[in-house]
Amino acid sequence: MSLSLILCTVGRCEEIAAFFDSLLRQRRDDVDVILVDQNADDRLVPIVERYTGHFPLRHVRTQTRGLSRARNIGLKYATGDLIGFPDDDCEYFDHFLPRVAAMFERDSSLGGLTGYPTADRDSTLANWNDDAMTLDRLAVLNRCQEFTIFLRREAIGEIRFNDALGVGAGTPWGADEGPDFLIRVIERGAKLVFYPKLFVYHPDKVQTITPAQLQRAASYARGRGCFFRLHRFPIATVARGVVRPAVGAMLYLALLKPMRSRYYAAVVRGMLRGLTMSAAELREVRQQLIPPGADGLTLGGAHVHG
Repeated sequence: MSLSLILCTVGRCEEIAAFFDSLLRQRRDDVDVILVDQNADDRLVPIVERYTGHFPLRHVRTQTRGLSRARNIGLKYATGDLIGFPDDDCEYFDHFLPRVAAMFERDSSLGGLTGYPTADRDSTLANWNDDAMTLDRLAVLNRCQEFTIFLRREAIGEIRFNDALGVGAGTPWGADEGPDFLIRVIERGAKLVFYPKLFVYHPDKVQTITPAQLQRAASYARGRGCFFRLHRFPIATVARGVVRPAVGAMLYLALLKPMRSRYYAAVVRGMLRGLTMSAAELREVRQQLIPPGADGLTLGGAHVHG
């Protein structure tokens, strides 16, 4: 069962090499990578050349911005039976991809799966299929880290990421393009399963609260509020999404941890902004389900190597 991995990136180099090294440890010869390069320079060319011949690698360069747009460009080139969406700073543990492929091979009804992020490099994939649960539109909320998603190509069909959502979209809505994508896959009739012990390494970005992280938290929360509006989530679910960070903000303030309190306060403000988006803003998000003709520019090493 072949796999296509759509890796979108801007600004990173060493992390790309680390991910490619983790691919080499998978010991599979049916994995190809579509590297969607949004950098304005040639920083990734030496890395592409270094790994050429180790696995099929298509280097697609584009001047477009936004993670959702980049993934949609990558989907144009994906030919594998399964498609994954790794982050440009994640890594796969040894034997990860063989286990993913085996699950799809054992269950022909499985349309897709998601796993769980960990910042612990000593994590193990032992008993990885314990406590599995089928995903529905509610369960997707907190069980959908994009870099753990794998889908059958036929389950995706013509569905694409909403390019008004996510990092770099140029809109206020900086997150939840993944849950939005999966909900539409589920509504198309696909069976999706979450495996809480199917780990993917990803660094922890919230160890120390900085002003940049406060901005990111607010942007992500605006995306979540927009996502709630877009899919008409129940009031109880929406209320929990606001009340929990509000309680966190007050608790950390009482514990004399002002930066942590500010973090949760930023989440609350962002969530409320998304929930109170205007009707015109909501229409704009709904109209952006398919990228408006933005194509990748296949420059330089934009072909399959090896």
